[in-house]
Amino acid sequence: LLAPPHLKIMSWFASASADAGSKLHPVQLAFDQEALYGPLTDEDTAWVATSSGFITETQIWYGVTPSGGLIMCQIIHSSVGVLLRLGLEQSRSAIIGSLKGMAGCPLMDTEARYHLPFNPDALGRLTILYLLSTHRVWYPSIQFTFRYVDPAKKVHVWKSTSVTNFTVAPSPKVDRRSSKSDQFTITVDPAQPHKYTIEGKHDDDVAISLVYERLTEGWKVGAGPRGGMSYFGQLKDGAAKGTAPDITAGGDGYAIHRFWPRCAVTGIARIGSEVIDLAGTRGMFVHAIQGMRPNVLAAKWNFATFQSSAEGGEGVALTMMEFTTTPAYGSKKVNIGSVVVGDKLVAITAGGEGVEGTSVATHKNTVVDKETEYDAPGSIEYEWNGYTLFNTEGTLVASAKAPKTQAKLTLDLLTSAPGEPYATRGLVEKVDVLGQIPYLVKKFVNYAAGTKPYIYTWLNPAKASITVPSDLASPASEETKTIEVEGTVFNEATFIS
Repeated sequence: LLAPPHLKIMSWFASASADAGSKLHPVQLAFDQEALYGPLTDEDTAWVATSSGFITETQIWYGVTPSGGLIMCQIIHSSVGVLLRLGLEQSRSAIIGSLKGMAGCPLMDTEARYHLPFNPDALGRLTILYLLSTHRVWYPSIQFTFRYVDPAKKVHVWKSTSVTNFTVAPSPKVDRRSSKSDQFTITVDPAQPHKYTIEGKHDDDVAISLVYERLTEGWKVGAGPRGGMSYFGQLKDGAAKGTAPDITAGGDGYAIHRFWPRCAVTGIARIGSEVIDLAGTRGMFVHAIQGMRPNVLAAKWNFATFQSSAEGGEGVALTMMEFTTTPAYGSKKVNIGSVVVGDKLVAITAGGEGVEGTSVATHKNTVVDKETEYDAPGSIEYEWNGYTLFNTEGTLVASAKAPKTQAKLTLDLLTSAPGEPYATRGLVEKVDVLGQIPYLVKKFVNYAAGTKPYIYTWLNPAKASITVPSDLASPASEETKTIEVEGTVFNEATFIS
């Protein structure tokens, strides 16, 4: 769920250091295991869309087609940036003057656009400064991306378009859940809050018209203003006031994810002269925010979305998001997820630091990928374990008495033999995040920030095993049943440092 490489580049320029007293307050420890289900409010999926601070906000819609393909569209709103300066003694005018006419990353200062240079001989001692919200800031960078993958036809289409004239709540009839730009219109009708309507055009070759209809409850981990939030740094005392998400409680920042785990997807995607009918597609939606520099927040990420087909009646969706913090925050895991059976949300799961259980993503049979120098997975095992949710008078309530819901999904990825270059089945893309910037700048970032981020993405058919109470309508159920379900999984493994 990271933004595309060219939007993350600016964030890697900072050191991943933090104060020695920095702390992590993971969401899985903020709520009892019986209270992990947090219903979504209208404010949870409203855009923050701030232009200050170091915040990357994204909304992503995934879909698995009946043939096992993938469609994905994403809006990324990023307001992070950096500035190189000659030395502490230099004036603001001298710094800006040194930036004029140089090639690199755009910097907005008053009404003029300047660029980030890299010339050690001319600049002398390099000091990286992040721009504070009370001083000059980068104007938000907003990107509209699209991906379509059809493994059977060996088709892979990727588009990334810079967004212009972006606005939220673009008319009095909608709120901040809706957005609009010159490139797209995304609408949530307050009278039909379970639907997203997406109209977009990247260029003459790619256009989309999609509807995502939520089939079961959306969720975050835990209810209330701090629901879903993992906080970094000193935690503010006292409960948050009001109902708005509390994004200020962490002294260093925060991370949050909200999900629609199972959606019916309809509409079309036009690619060139071909019009692709997406009837029968099943997918998910996620609204994620990283409220701090991404290379300081996490060293690794794992993400998976498994969707069974619309036919067959299983109605299964498995969702997992996991990150491992940087050493500055103790190299701790935060793992959250959900299980949907019969198109009904039956469990919210949480694992990682301080939680006993098996909600975790495990890389097995790792192999050194000589291209990236990371221990890349030969296989990945995803496990979910949580209290089962039952509908009680229209409200989902977890039962500590009924059997827990458990799920397991194993992906055997490795296809290369020992000594051969690392190769895997279903690889969609292996992204060198710094690969799109000049060589000298890349080397400087590797030295200064200690990061060399890579993102692996895969799309594969898979079989999931799910164990649930025999009667999902009765909290008194004591027996269990296990179902084996075929489907398609899209997953990511991200290595940052």
